Amino acid sequence: MYWLALSFIQSGNIYYVTVIFNLEKSNASLFSAISFLGSFALFAPIGKLIKKYGDKKVMSSAYIVFSAIFAFALLPLPGKLVFWVISIAAAYPLACFSIQTYSVVTYIIYAHEKKTGKRQAGMFYAVSAFVTKVGISLANLVFPSLLLFGKSVEHPLGVQLSLAVAMVFCLAGYFVFKGYREEV
Repeated sequence: MYWLALSFIQSGNIYYVTVIFNLEKSNASLFSAISFLGSFALFAPIGKLIKKYGDKKVMSSAYIVFSAIFAFALLPLPGKLVFWVISIAAAYPLACFSIQTYSVVTYIIYAHEKKTGKRQAGMFYAVSAFVTKVGISLANLVFPSLLLFGKSVEHPLGVQLSLAVAMVFCLAGYFVFKGYREEV
């Protein structure tokens, strides 16, 4: 679900900046740079949060923040305000998912080995890579399809729908991840 939502942001960046925020195209690069640099700056603090609260709580909070970001983008607020809030806020879930995606898979591998005595790490990482590619591919199918409903300032429905759909995917990811057990 994370990869799906992330692919929506990557594919829709220019549409969100120009259609939703009503800003110049050049701000799309700035949005990406702020989010990327912000997520990089958060790596150490998120590591501390993981130690204090555990993977499940931190990852779950990232899904909620990501959902809130997509919802916030739909509010009728000044574009510059929304742009800055979202580009800064996106750093948190981007950092969380960058750090935790493979560490969660690793914990699952250790738990499986402990339970069964079998070493199947390659299979778990292969499934993880496959799921990532499915999420990206699904986003690459769904996002352009939504744009058929409108992708301009005068007709923004498709871009707005993409935000709503990405929010739903994040919420679905949150509820699916609730089933994750951290004990190893």
